[in-house]
Amino acid sequence: MRIEELFVGAYVKLPELEYYYDEEDFGTGFSKVRSLSRYELDTDSLSEIGYDQVTGIELTEDILLSLGFKKDGYCNMSPDYVFENDLMSISINLEERVMRSTGIWITNKKTKNTVSLEIPRASQLIEDRSKRTLYVHQLQKLLILSDLEFNIEL
Repeated sequence: MRIEELFVGAYVKLPELEYYYDEEDFGTGFSKVRSLSRYELDTDSLSEIGYDQVTGIELTEDILLSLGFKKDGYCNMSPDYVFENDLMSISINLEERVMRSTGIWITNKKTKNTVSLEIPRASQLIEDRSKRTLYVHQLQKLLILSDLEFNIEL
């Protein structure tokens, strides 16, 4: 994971080494970043670890449904998952399709501003799947940029 992608509060996946986990996150390996230092990342685990030892947590259907998203995707042009309330509208395309890109789109209904992260359809040609995958920390960052509070707990 690139250091530029990390921020306090971001969820990350820890390496599969038992001594990094506390009882709470032993099963998942997911942890929340508590502070950034020059050389190490302080997470909710028992030990500080290096930046190069953490990876992003891939956004999955299970994660999105647990956060309150509804499955949509009734046609090629509609988003795979949506979340909407009085303050925000979030659309997420996890699957690449012929007529659309993978991405996250968040609209702040109060300000009418929209922020997005889009992975173009051309990326389907990239063999490295990690370069065309959406991650939890990306959703978190877009929410921050939208000036919206959305409680993400994994």
